Amino acid sequence: MLRRALLFLIAFTTAVLVSANPASAHNTLLSSDPVDGGTLAAAPTQMTLVFDKSVPLDTLSIELIDASGVRTTLSGSKHGATGDTEVVTPLPPLPPGEVTTRWRLVGPDGHPITGRVSFTIDVPVATTQPATATTLSAGAPATDPAPSTTVAVAAEVSDGASDVGFEEPWSTPSSTRWLFRLLSYLAIMTLGGVIATTAFVWERAWSHPSLQRVAMYALVAAMALAIAQLLVIASDIRGAPLWNAFDGISGALETDAGVALVVRIVLIVGLAWVMFMMRAHDEWTRWVVAGGCTLLLLATWAYAGHSRSMRWSLIGVPLDVAHHAAAAAWIGGLAIVGIVGIIAIRDTESDEMVDVVQRFARLAAVSVAVIVGTGAIQAVRLVGSPTQLLAVDHGRYLLLKLVVMGVMVRVA
Repeated sequence: MLRRALLFLIAFTTAVLVSANPASAHNTLLSSDPVDGGTLAAAPTQMTLVFDKSVPLDTLSIELIDASGVRTTLSGSKHGATGDTEVVTPLPPLPPGEVTTRWRLVGPDGHPITGRVSFTIDVPVATTQPATATTLSAGAPATDPAPSTTVAVAAEVSDGASDVGFEEPWSTPSSTRWLFRLLSYLAIMTLGGVIATTAFVWERAWSHPSLQRVAMYALVAAMALAIAQLLVIASDIRGAPLWNAFDGISGALETDAGVALVVRIVLIVGLAWVMFMMRAHDEWTRWVVAGGCTLLLLATWAYAGHSRSMRWSLIGVPLDVAHHAAAAAWIGGLAIVGIVGIIAIRDTESDEMVDVVQRFARLAAVSVAVIVGTGAIQAVRLVGSPTQLLAVDHGRYLLLKLVVMGVMVRVA
């Protein structure tokens, strides 16, 4: 049955991939008025930007540099008549010449996005009447006219924002963002591995102090990293370092990612109480509740990422939760069984470990089937077509992931 299921998934994925198109993960500017590179006969009074996804206004900032080099931070942006994907921003009085605007926003998925729109105001130069010749009266002595003095007015006018650079706001380094995400992912996967192992593989594992320490460290790390990631979004909105971005938290809560991180913080507190303080009639109740909290934690991860921001989000989020829950049960559970199992064998409990490993093997087999199935459908969503597998970074990472997974399954 497993082989048939895998063959069906491969056939389904191939059929859909052939006709699928790649999807965009982040917000994209579709059009602007004035258009980028356009020439206008009169100065506009407002600018309209149209995006393909909703724009949280609290995360939007727009700067303008006019032809004289004057820098202005625009305010008063509001959603247009077509909905929250359209933004209308009033413009100040503008002199003739080239104008450049730079917009910056934080998308619903928490990623900062920037872009520029430039246009030229071309006002015709007014023509002047020719000077009237003066006729000297007859007989009047001719005198040399007084020498005329031409006053040269030096007008140092910039020919556009190409000569005047925008001051780049603070941005958290990409390496720091990736480190936060990686450590947060590992912490949540560790919690999932602890709960899956205790509930389905080895009930007595929770009595080992080493496992409880691992769970406590993972809870503390997940909490600290969720707060740090929320501050990263706030710093993107305010253009300030993390430690000076607390006033941007309200804007961060306008994004899906910000809301998901706050929910994650609440869930971590609840999960800590369930695992260490909850009084249950039986241990099974404790781990059922803990498992539910962990699934919700994984849902915050999916809700704040590409599973929601890209196409087919209604199936993307639950598929992502199932995919990572299975990975936590397999990879996280493997680590937990290894950590506690070494101590158990050292404590002469090796006979019990034989049954534990056999039960874990059954859980791992189910997990691998879920990972392959959900991963195949997610590949359709995120990559789009077979040619994109090698054309985008995500596709190349996916191929590398498949190789590593194949090696793991072979060793298992």
